[in-house]
Amino acid sequence: DVNECLTNNGGCDTHATCTNTPGSNTCSCNSGYTGNGLTCTDVNECLTNNGGCDTNATCTNTPGSNTCACNAGFTGDGVTCTDINECLTNNGGCDTNATCTNTPGSHSCACNAGYTGDGVTCTADCTNANGGCDANATCSAAGGAITCTCNNGFAGDGHACADVDECATGAAGCDPNATCTNTTGGFTCTCPDGFKGDGKTCTATSQAGGCGCDSNGAGSRGSFALLGVVALVLRRRRR
Repeated sequence: DVNECLTNNGGCDTHATCTNTPGSNTCSCNSGYTGNGLTCTDVNECLTNNGGCDTNATCTNTPGSNTCACNAGFTGDGVTCTDINECLTNNGGCDTNATCTNTPGSHSCACNAGYTGDGVTCTADCTNANGGCDANATCSAAGGAITCTCNNGFAGDGHACADVDECATGAAGCDPNATCTNTTGGFTCTCPDGFKGDGKTCTATSQAGGCGCDSNGAGSRGSFALLGVVALVLRRRRR
């Protein structure tokens, strides 16, 4: 038997395998090629199921085969690709005053409250959400940084401020005879009946002569009734 495969690959395509048989031979296209063996054409594996590559990979056809490479933002061998969390390294390239949010194959940068910009560059800005300070705080932007200070009547770190109850702490400074009422961010002092003043200082109202007058100097009904009885007794005695 003559082994035809030893000469010119038995007439088979260069991308085919020649198999000698008694008195003849056969031709079969190699893996990655299609045809009758005498003529073989490359199969583009990438056209079917992305060539077996991961959905987040790029398939590249090669003669008789293909390669898989993970897309940007992913890592792996191409057949299996895993998302890279860019935010774990250098805040994803975002500004130090920005929040990095990981997304599949990428990430985004957003300036924090009190800062404006594209997220990669952020500038302190008290006009933006009061700089992230509490509504009862004052925002100050200096040297590219935000400083929050609670307003008078409030206490906290500036980002969270709570009302101070001056009446409970004794910081109100009301007169001992006055009533202290706490208000949001402040307080009021009120003199009680029988006293006059601004609440910080209260003075007892004078009742001269013991006439039984009230705080406005008006006589009470009891006082006038007594005077009437005395006058009646005096008249009877004169008779």
